[in-house]
Amino acid sequence: MAQLTSPAAIGDNQKLSIQYLIVELLKQRDANPRIYSKAHIRRAKRIISKFGIRMPLVVDDDLRIIVGELLFLAARELGYTELPIVFASGLSGSELDALAVAYDRLWETGDWDPERLGALLLKLEVELPNFDLLDLGLEVAEIDLAF
Repeated sequence: MAQLTSPAAIGDNQKLSIQYLIVELLKQRDANPRIYSKAHIRRAKRIISKFGIRMPLVVDDDLRIIVGELLFLAARELGYTELPIVFASGLSGSELDALAVAYDRLWETGDWDPERLGALLLKLEVELPNFDLLDLGLEVAEIDLAF
C-alpha cells in the first residue's frame, strides 16, 4: 500500500495523487444527507462487477468519504480490500460538506438524447453480443424507450 500523503496545492487547484487505501480505514460521514437504498447498492455492485472501480473516492484528511460513498458501499459488499482515493485537503468541514453536495448534485445533471442513446445501445448489442445492457445501470424502461 502506498504511503498516505496529501498532495501539494498548485495554484487554485489540487494536484491529484491517486493512492490506494484499505477499505476498513475509510469512514462514512455521519451527516451525509445522501441515502442509498439496497437497489442503488445492487446496481452499483453490478456495474463494479462488470467494469471494476475506474475512479477514485474523495476523502478528507481523517479518511471520511466526501465523494464516492455508493462506490464504497458496493465495493465493500463485493469484498474489495483496497480502493483508489484522492485527498480533498485544505478545505474546512463546511467546505467539504459543500463539495459533497455539489458533486452528488452534479451526477444528477444532464438528460439523455434518446436517438444517440438508442444508437449507442444498438452498437453495444452488435459489438458486444454477450453484454447485458442492464450492466450499464439503466432501468429496463430507459433501455426500452431508447429503441
